[in-house]
Amino acid sequence: MKKKILDFIKKNIKLIIIALIFILGIVIIVSVISIKSDKEKGYKEENKYRISDEVVEVPGTKIITSDRIKERHCLNDICVTNMTFYTYGKDGRIECTVKNESEEEKSGYIKIKVNGISLIANYDNLAPGKESKTVARYTGVEFTDIEDYTLEELTKKEKKNIRG
Repeated sequence: MKKKILDFIKKNIKLIIIALIFILGIVIIVSVISIKSDKEKGYKEENKYRISDEVVEVPGTKIITSDRIKERHCLNDICVTNMTFYTYGKDGRIECTVKNESEEEKSGYIKIKVNGISLIANYDNLAPGKESKTVARYTGVEFTDIEDYTLEELTKKEKKNIRG
């Protein structure tokens, strides 16, 4: 039996090598096409995850905003504008622009009170007169109707409880 197999291999070695090269070529071509296709779609590959800059809302996400909610609200020298709430059941996020209207660089947290609920947003190394977009996520709270919000400073206890 072994002799028959060895004889077959010896007689057909060229055919076997050609078949292996052909299979290897197909695997390489499919891999190159797959990688090129992902790059054309705008994906970056890091740690086998696909990362995209595009934000896609979960179907059923409710977007809450109004002229009043988007208006400028200030606490000391920190002002918030363009507030938008994205809610999905009891989960969601807020997006807003935070502006430093002081004469010095600021970093910190600001409490956003909405319908009696406190949400915390942060701002880091915000230069005088500059603004940046911030996002704060929340869970366990269901917002339905939001008319307005207020800004408050965090208490000492709240500041202590923030992990950073």
